[in-house]
Amino acid sequence: MIQSGFRRVHCFPKMVKPVACLLLLVVFRNVAFSAPAVRLAPVVSGLVNPVYVTHSGDQTSRLFIVEQAGRILIHHNEVLLSPPFLDIRDKVNSGGEKGLLGLAFHPDFRNNRRFFVNYTRLDGSQLRTIIAEYQASLSDANRAEGTEKVLLEVNQPFSNHNGGHLAFGPDGFLYVALGDGGSGGDPQGNAQNLGALLGKILRIDVNESVPYAIPPNNPFARTAGARPEIWAYGLRNPWRFSFDKEGGRLFAADVGQNSWEEIDLIVRGGNYGWNIMEGAHCFPSTTSCNRAGLILPISEYGRSEGISVTGGYVYRGTQNTELRGKYIFGDYGSGRIWALEQRPSGEWNRTELLRAGFPISSFGEDEAGEIYVADHSGAIFKMQMRTRRLLPQVGDGTTAAGVFTTSLLLVNTLEQEIEVEAQFYRSDGSPLAVSIEGSLDSRFLFRLKPRSSRVFRTAGHLEPAVAGWAELTADQPFTAAVLFAMVSSSGEAISEAGVDASEMTRRILASVSRKSAFDTNTGAAFANPSVSDAVRVDCVVRNQEGVTVANQSFTLGPRNHRAFFISELGVPEDFEGTFEASSSREFVATLLRTSRGIHLSSLPVSSY
Repeated sequence: MIQSGFRRVHCFPKMVKPVACLLLLVVFRNVAFSAPAVRLAPVVSGLVNPVYVTHSGDQTSRLFIVEQAGRILIHHNEVLLSPPFLDIRDKVNSGGEKGLLGLAFHPDFRNNRRFFVNYTRLDGSQLRTIIAEYQASLSDANRAEGTEKVLLEVNQPFSNHNGGHLAFGPDGFLYVALGDGGSGGDPQGNAQNLGALLGKILRIDVNESVPYAIPPNNPFARTAGARPEIWAYGLRNPWRFSFDKEGGRLFAADVGQNSWEEIDLIVRGGNYGWNIMEGAHCFPSTTSCNRAGLILPISEYGRSEGISVTGGYVYRGTQNTELRGKYIFGDYGSGRIWALEQRPSGEWNRTELLRAGFPISSFGEDEAGEIYVADHSGAIFKMQMRTRRLLPQVGDGTTAAGVFTTSLLLVNTLEQEIEVEAQFYRSDGSPLAVSIEGSLDSRFLFRLKPRSSRVFRTAGHLEPAVAGWAELTADQPFTAAVLFAMVSSSGEAISEAGVDASEMTRRILASVSRKSAFDTNTGAAFANPSVSDAVRVDCVVRNQEGVTVANQSFTLGPRNHRAFFISELGVPEDFEGTFEASSSREFVATLLRTSRGIHLSSLPVSSY
């Protein structure tokens, strides 16, 4: 009979029969990873310097792509439509940081056909930022009418730092980003000057007056000498901002001078420090500065990680659940893409997702909230989660009952070949070298032919009954399992069990039992895959009538685990019932049944 705890010399203390080491290898998953497995799926190529991608909000599933030279193209049903939706190349002065830089559709575009653009124009020798309104054609929804209505013109003293983004907020007002006017160090002091529009985020009402009205609650609407359009100031070159669909918080990326790139949470009347500060540091760095009244960034990074930040979006789509609620942004120069997440403590944690390998000019969203990435070299990509499966521990070991072995089973159900990456880890998250078909490594790439399966024998750590866990990823869906076998010293197979690879969940339900006649017990194990957050798990055992017979709550620290038998919870012998575990955060769980101290079987677990 297996008694309380998964415990003995090579497992935990208090273990009666050595086979429990085998059970431990099956149910213990100490999962550690730093970021979701993300890929960029190609959407369209052959573009000319795309700088933005967005949707019109009219339920047509069209993507609108802005080319810097002055065209707006439509991508619909996997086809790039021709001719362009709008072509104003004859108006736009493009090159460097100039061009057609922003596009925003009116919240009621479906009915009023209004949309707005932000571009730079050269009038004689004077460069200007133009905020203008156009309308879609009544006769052809994929074409815009040629009539332009200019709402705002702002003189640009230099050719760089034009900002360029504009978007409607959840309040229905139009927000516009303008850089500090260019050159270096803000020589004209525009960003801190409330009498100038440069170095600001503006907020205007395009519904009430011509060309626009000032919302009465704008922070400086009644301040003498201040421009009433200003919503926030102290910005150097805000390159892309966005509103979180849930809660409406305004995120902005501000490009740094020569040391620091920053992400800001924009609030009404906020002063974000430029040119007193660059990021969270005094500017110039050799000086001291008065930080009173300045709002520091929620995240920053230095030149070792990138040279020009590109703002993105808080992910609120449905296809990439592990990204939900995280702010996704990147860097134009390094091609890095990060996820920024706020912890319960209020601090923000930044995790690198991937390196795109191209200059990231912008992020964008479709109507479903899925995120796209613009390659300034000429393409648009969609951010997707690679299919990921987590396996319990794998490896070889020796127990008193015999030799313990595992095999990795991969199945491709598709009509195309796929490549599966397997990364093996120790319980502390460091790489674990395993032997597969004579090769010793911690990372393997397996190619699976269409509608085929393969079994790979894994041999892990040399210590008895000590191995690791595996993380499997692929660009296409696949299935995987780990097969466990116990072989006696004479080579006779004693028992075998298979456990499917799984994903994270927040709630599970399974059938459990404890039978004295067959020395049967059910084991449960939980792992917290987060590298920073604790997870509280609430467990309840109910009999077949639904009456609670045992319950327990516990907290798993980051990258930690907990394993136990239901007998430890006070569940009586000769019991049949259900086991339910739930948490407000994601965790990994496995349940197994052991019989006569040797034979193992996996239990089906429902996640919901």
